[in-house]
Amino acid sequence: MLIKFISGFFSLRSASLALIIFLVVIGFATFMESIHGIQTAKLLIYNAWWFELLLIYLCFNLISNIFKHRMFQREKIALLTFHISFIIIIIGAGITRFYSFDGLMLIPEGKTSDFIFTSDPHLLISVQNREIGESKTFVEQHYMSIIANNNFEHNYDFSGKDITISYLDFQSKMIDSFIINSQFKEEALELVTDGMKSNFLCENDIFMLGEIPLSFEKELATPGIEIRKFGDSIQVKTLLPLRSLAMSEMQKARQSGQSPSDSMFTEIPLNKWV
Repeated sequence: MLIKFISGFFSLRSASLALIIFLVVIGFATFMESIHGIQTAKLLIYNAWWFELLLIYLCFNLISNIFKHRMFQREKIALLTFHISFIIIIIGAGITRFYSFDGLMLIPEGKTSDFIFTSDPHLLISVQNREIGESKTFVEQHYMSIIANNNFEHNYDFSGKDITISYLDFQSKMIDSFIINSQFKEEALELVTDGMKSNFLCENDIFMLGEIPLSFEKELATPGIEIRKFGDSIQVKTLLPLRSLAMSEMQKARQSGQSPSDSMFTEIPLNKWV
């Protein structure tokens, strides 16, 4: 009875059924990812224990059927290739899942980089004791979703005191924006970085462009870029090499698919309001 069960459990029919379940699940995960984001798909499907068991079962089932049906024969080479290919894909997915991580490395042309932005979401808790000058950072990885239970609680010891960090709420797809208040007279600049991300710089404030400070109506103590109001327009003063290109020229370059030539840029004089 047991032998009959094992034989049926590791049969081609069972493998075909598991493969159909696998295809349906990853199809559903794709739709979930597009609606609720990659964290939801990873939290509920890709990183779920039952999905890992499904892949492990598929892998062992394929290996079992290779020997059971003697696929090493010449006339079955196509079927053997199919099975081995799937086994390699599953093993590669397992290595990626448990021994590596997803990330993004930005390497500008002609430069080197040794820094990777991880795609996995992390909670960073930075604690300071200014009286004794002690500081410490705690790191926890958390996938969070609007349709999942995100509860967590972490306890830490810092400077002889107990610190507890617990989950309060999670909101998805929030957008930075301003609420117009006629009583608030201070102005702000909208800075678009990375071609798509809006950042807002208020008066008497500083925005960091990488390691370069950019200020609005504020004098910098270190070399950077200063912006100030001048009548109905604004002026800029830089202590670092800076050049500009009209947006209309940039759009023309993008439409043509070619990079703008150096002659199209305007060099901004150093240490002078323009």
